[in-house]
Amino acid sequence: MSKAPKVQSITPSAKPAAESKEGAAVDVGETERRVKVITSMGYPEALVRVRLSEAGNNVERAVNLLLDEQTGAHDQRRKRRCIKKLRNGLLGDPYATHNEIERMMKDRRCAQTLTEMVNGRSLELMQGLLDLSSSSDEEEDGEDQESSSSSSGSSSTLMEGSPSSN
Repeated sequence: MSKAPKVQSITPSAKPAAESKEGAAVDVGETERRVKVITSMGYPEALVRVRLSEAGNNVERAVNLLLDEQTGAHDQRRKRRCIKKLRNGLLGDPYATHNEIERMMKDRRCAQTLTEMVNGRSLELMQGLLDLSSSSDEEEDGEDQESSSSSSGSSSTLMEGSPSSN
């Protein structure tokens, strides 16, 4: 009688092993299908696989993670663009500056971004303007080295006239 329970215990354990292999094959196939669904939305496959694993293979949660990530990066780019527009406007002709600021304030997104940056964080905004000014000058210098020497000469005269170089 002691042998009978051992045989019964071996048989049930062998059966779940076969089921788990089939389940794993189904899970792999299902995961691949989910990856294809999300990559068809335009996301890179490697990033999709990471977000799917973080979301426990839940497509909706994975897409939400991807959207949150994309929105944060988009907000940063939008802020940099608005600051760059503002900086470029402030360095020019006062009449043109007034028109540029007016145009920026008509753009709802840009106005909201600038308002958020100014509210209680004007020091950070000014630091951002200065940082962006120096980084864009470096980018312009890199582009000028690749272009003709006449354009690099004109950018150096522009930088000499800018208030940040004083």
